[in-house]
Amino acid sequence: MAQSLYKKTDGVVILTDANFTGAKLTSGFKGPGVLKAYAVWCPHCQDKVQEFKTLAKCFKDEKIGLVVYVIEADQNSGFASACEVESFPTMLFVDQTGGVAPLTNAQHTPVYTVPDILTALCSTKNKCVKGKGSKAVKGTFKA
Repeated sequence: MAQSLYKKTDGVVILTDANFTGAKLTSGFKGPGVLKAYAVWCPHCQDKVQEFKTLAKCFKDEKIGLVVYVIEADQNSGFASACEVESFPTMLFVDQTGGVAPLTNAQHTPVYTVPDILTALCSTKNKCVKGKGSKAVKGTFKA
């Protein structure tokens, strides 16, 4: 069995099937944020590990009020089925109640890169990335 791409010390919240009831995060909920569903064997998932660690650190350091969650979706089939994860990585939005939905851009297409994730989080639909630190976080990542 391959080793996880993330550790608790990375500043991300690591989830499993046990954290979900259907498509709702019910235990381990720390607030709204972005959830990366990944597979350890996926090259695209591996390429973005450091970016997600940096994103988690930026959210914390800048007091943005968002959390970076990760789940190894191919090892947590209940979650993958309930949230309709069909490819890796899949980015999801966790709302203020723990509800999980696909994270998309203004054209309703999935987002994969951190700059695109930040843009989607700052959109009219998901107004939770506001405040003094949001520009600093956006400036950390280049498209």
